[in-house]
Formats: sequence, structure tokens, C-alpha cells
Amino acid sequence: MPFISKIQRQTDYNLFPSSTPIVIDNGASYFRIGWAGENDPRVIFRNIVQRPRHKATGETITIVGDHDTALLKYFDCTRSGPRSAFDGNVVYQFEIMEYILDFGFDRLGANGSEIDHPVLITECVCNPVHSRSKMAELLFETYGVPSLAFGVDAAFSYKYNQQHGVCDNDGLALCPGFSTTHAIPEIDPSFIPKTELVSSQPAAEIPKFRPLTKEDFQILFGVERFRCPEILFHPNLVGIDQAGLDEMAGVSIRRLPGGDQGLEERLTNSVLITGGSCLYPGLSERLEAGIRMIRPSGAPIKVVRALDPVLDAWRGASMFAAGVKFPLQTFDKMDYYEKGEDWLRKYQFRYTL
Repeated sequence: MPFISKIQRQTDYNLFPSSTPIVIDNGASYFRIGWAGENDPRVIFRNIVQRPRHKATGETITIVGDHDTALLKYFDCTRSGPRSAFDGNVVYQFEIMEYILDFGFDRLGANGSEIDHPVLITECVCNPVHSRSKMAELLFETYGVPSLAFGVDAAFSYKYNQQHGVCDNDGLALCPGFSTTHAIPEIDPSFIPKTELVSSQPAAEIPKFRPLTKEDFQILFGVERFRCPEILFHPNLVGIDQAGLDEMAGVSIRRLPGGDQGLEERLTNSVLITGGSCLYPGLSERLEAGIRMIRPSGAPIKVVRALDPVLDAWRGASMFAAGVKFPLQTFDKMDYYEKGEDWLRKYQFRYTL
């Protein structure tokens, strides 16, 4: 289908052999797609879709990701605002997801609807099996991919930073993302997901009509500069009764089996924060102070930020997809038809090279 976009289409798609996997970081905020083994994704765009009608012809167009706002004056957008396939951090709207994948494969340079490359796609920790099953069905049935693998974005980021000496073998990955925050204990040689705490946006009240004054167009920055990122630690500031980053770290550690004090100390000595929200200045120091308040006095605590909190999940996935063991962790359409959702429920990517 035709797309309106300022993102250039790649021209070297046919130069890659069919054995080269395509890596997709399917985030609630941004969609990233590229080739396994490369250091950066080829295409990045906002994970939203808008389908307005032309005011003169009535033709419906598809706008994926960012676009030129000057063009929208020719279209009726009153009945078609930007839509996301995500609810929280889980994909539920697969009709919208299909538009996203269509655009992603098209910008990567694919000719036609058939994708003859293995695909590694990221998902959130504890992703519902229904969502995973529908994603597998979409990729197999619509795009004809030969094989598929799922992996957790935060785990890929942790392993990528571990390869570069940023964090230890055992540690804790905290991922404050676009709409949710995840805490994942990373225990060599594989990860153990323990927490999935979801944040939601509060409903805004409709203001009463009144004449506008010059004060309505002034922006005053006071304590709000500091209270805004503080929501990550105290969601109750905006009326959300959920745990903050420091409390999530404590809960994840307490849920570890066995009560191994040595393991707890190793985890708190290698806390990696990744995801777009950890770009706030001073977040590492603020998180370390919060964890120190809930840990015994003198316990080792070290909080580090990912090398690139936004792209390291894709880079970690690219590194694993380029490994020689990756084909052993994929499943094909025959596996999906023979084993069904029960097998997808037990499927777990092994983060080892």
C-alpha cells in the first residue's frame, strides 16, 4: 500500500542472503528494524498509525510514524487520530500492528509481502501468550517468514552492556519505558523475570470554558521540573497506586528463591537502567539513594546507565541473532501449527552466545 513518509527506503535488501535474520525492537514508543550483526537499526519511527481522508477526494491514506504536519491541512483528521497497537506495553490491536509491520518491511526495502528471512522480535517480560500467539500468526500467515523468535527487550540490553563491561554477570535490569516499567533479575546464564508493574495515564478533567488571558500562554517552571521525573519513584503524585523504581528493585530482590544474601548483594551491585525514561539527568543517583534506603547498611549498591538506553535493546538482539546458536532458538510455521499456543507458553529465549 502507498505510504506518506519522509523516511527513505533502503536499497540493499536483495544483497542480504535469506539466512540473515531481520531484527525488530517493537517498543510502545518507537519501532526499530534492521539486520542482524549490524550496530544500528536501518529504520526508526514512532509506533503509531493515522488514517485520515483527503478533504477533496475522500481517499484514505496511511500515515505511519512521524510525518509533515503541513500536509495534514489537506486531510480530515477529526475521525482518525494517531493510534497505537499497544495497551500498556502489550500488543492487542493487531490490525494496527499490521500497518506498522507493512511500513517497517517496506522501508527496509522488501519487495512484495513475502519476507524470506528469519525474524527476531522483542516483547515485554511476561507477555501474555495470546499476544505472542497473534504476533506469530501475523508474521507467519501475512508475511510468510520462515522462522521466528521472541526475546525480552530489557534482557537484550542488559546482555549487550554486559558484553561491554558495563554490568556484571548477575544483576538487576530496570527498564522505565514509554508506558510501563519492568524489573528483571539477571542471573547467569539466563534471566528470571519476577516483576511486571504497569503504569497508566490518569484521565484528564475537561476544563470549563472561560475567556483566555495572557496568563494562559505563560509557562512557569518551578518545582514541577523536579516533580515530573519523581513520578517514576512516587506514582501516587499523579494518583497511581503502584510501586516506584526503588520499591520495584526491592520487591524483585525479595522474591528471589532461597534467600541467598550473596546473590542479593551481587544483584544490587550491578543495577542497570535502560529505556528512554532513564535519560533524565541524575536518575542513576536518585535510584541508588532510593535502593540504599531499603537495603541493609553497608550493602554494596551500584547503579549504572546503559551505554545507549534507547538503542541497546535492538543492538543486543542484533548481536544474538547474528550468533551461530540463534537458528536453534527459532521456530517455524510447522512448529506453530503442530504445537500451538501451549508450546508458545513455554517458549523462552536463551540469552547465551
